Amino acid sequence: MGIDGFLLGVLETAGRPVDMRDFAFGNDEEVRSHKRSRRKYRIGVDLTSLVLKAASEFGDMLGDEQRLTKYGRTQFVKNDEKTQDFIAQCSEFVMKRLKRLRNDSDSDLLVVFEGQTPPIKAKEAARRRDIRSVSDQSGGFQVQATNDDDRIEAMYYNRQPTAGAFEHFGSIILDLVDSMEEANFEYLVAPYEANSQLAFMSSRGIIDLIISEDSDLMVHGAKAVIYNYISGDGSPDKGRLLQFEDIGAAQGKFDLSDFSPVMMGILNISIGGGCCERLGGMGLETAVNIVRQAFFGGHASPLDTT
Repeated sequence: MGIDGFLLGVLETAGRPVDMRDFAFGNDEEVRSHKRSRRKYRIGVDLTSLVLKAASEFGDMLGDEQRLTKYGRTQFVKNDEKTQDFIAQCSEFVMKRLKRLRNDSDSDLLVVFEGQTPPIKAKEAARRRDIRSVSDQSGGFQVQATNDDDRIEAMYYNRQPTAGAFEHFGSIILDLVDSMEEANFEYLVAPYEANSQLAFMSSRGIIDLIISEDSDLMVHGAKAVIYNYISGDGSPDKGRLLQFEDIGAAQGKFDLSDFSPVMMGILNISIGGGCCERLGGMGLETAVNIVRQAFFGGHASPLDTT
């Protein structure tokens, strides 16, 4: 889930709107002969982000039906036909967007699937499963955030139209594998989490851009991420591009203008970072100040010698 409040603080002022058709012109690349050549952009896609959007879009299809028992009591009965329709709609939703993205950007896409939960995150993952379980049992509207770490998780599950959407995640993925192979999409199953795999490939120059909604990417070393990706019928695909080199331009409660990738990683760990519980009272603004003091010996920045 990333750093709580990070994207809200930087995306609006440090990011810039992009039209995916602009990437169809390709990317300049210097070859060994020192001549310039142009190649297609290589875009990594966080599949989970698209699937979650689809689940939110069609979650109302999973409404349980009431049945009257022979004792006159009502009970909720799951409708298998509705479930299959929901899975099919979600899969079609994702495939439409992948195809539009490939066509509009004329790019080489690599879709990345989630792998196993990292051992270091086992405890945190279990806690989040409990949150989802409460959401499913309460109809998707009653999850309460008990601390700051829970807020993003609760916000997502509280806005689900009905309970149970997340339990079909695996079925949607299996359906997508077949559809992607038929449509000749390249895909990769990450050894652990998709965001870490995408960030690694971005930092090594294997991919040029990432499409995701996960703020973890920046603190894991990603160079360029497109957030708020919108793909609609009859309109061009759009998003908001955030590059690591532009984070310092963000205007808000905290200043990241002198933060290196290493400092961003420590910032992520200091407030939980999705792997562990944050320190009590450690918000983003406080953590930024503490990390800066640790690196610059109490100075406001490396240029401050007073």
